[in-house]
Amino acid sequence: MSGTVVRREFPESKPWPPIDHPATYEEAEALAGHRLDRRKNFAIIRGIVHDLAEWTDTCSGCSCDCGCMGSHGNAGCSECGHTGKRRQAMWIPIDSMMETYLAQDDEPS
Repeated sequence: MSGTVVRREFPESKPWPPIDHPATYEEAEALAGHRLDRRKNFAIIRGIVHDLAEWTDTCSGCSCDCGCMGSHGNAGCSECGHTGKRRQAMWIPIDSMMETYLAQDDEPS
């Protein structure tokens, strides 16, 4: 299984949803300053290389069906396909670029 690299852009005319353009591992490695694991997915967002983090979480749209205020797992709903679980994902700056990321403003200029 091989990963991919995208360059995420936020056009001033329409900042959301962002536009993803294909990029290369060489481009991301030049920004990161070291080799990247080619099995993983990466994104270049505002000049910072990000890694894709994925996890399973409880569904936010359903709750237990017995009325006990959620002391056990969710029963499921149509949003999660009656499993009580959802897949979540977000882009996280790679460790070698965290200082650069933290030095940036919260909002794009």
